[in-house]
Amino acid sequence: MSTSPLHLAFGLNGVAPDTSPAVWGCRAICTQDGEIDIVYDRQDCVGNPDAKKRIVAWLNSGASKAWIAAASQLLEDYRMSTRDSEQFTLFDDPIGTVCGNTNASAGYLYVVAWLKPVNEYQPKTGTKCSCKRGVQRDNCPLCEGTGWTIDFVAIRARNKAQN
Repeated sequence: MSTSPLHLAFGLNGVAPDTSPAVWGCRAICTQDGEIDIVYDRQDCVGNPDAKKRIVAWLNSGASKAWIAAASQLLEDYRMSTRDSEQFTLFDDPIGTVCGNTNASAGYLYVVAWLKPVNEYQPKTGTKCSCKRGVQRDNCPLCEGTGWTIDFVAIRARNKAQN
């Protein structure tokens, strides 16, 4: 995989695929005991305007909380060290990926996020379903228990095209 031509002012450069239409990054403050603070003016998002909106929406829909929790746990467990340079995948789902590296900075965590390419056929919309976990989710007609709304129109269109 070659690296993205998009360059972040703050974040982990040289990691996102070159096919990424947009990338988001930050230089977060971190401590070895797992504290992570994202400073508002040490973030950047570059690329296609529509893709930038999609990546920020994805991060705000739960991906940010997930990567912060993962990084915090890695730091607490000393699997990630503020004094060593090692890249980690902090969060990965069908929509996007978040990676981070302290770059042996002894206090910063450099992070990059990008969206995965959308297949021509993508039944999940990338939007979290509003149903609650448990019985309600198991019986949800919008997500069929996945937690992500499903585009049934795309599924029907694909089935018609194949017949």
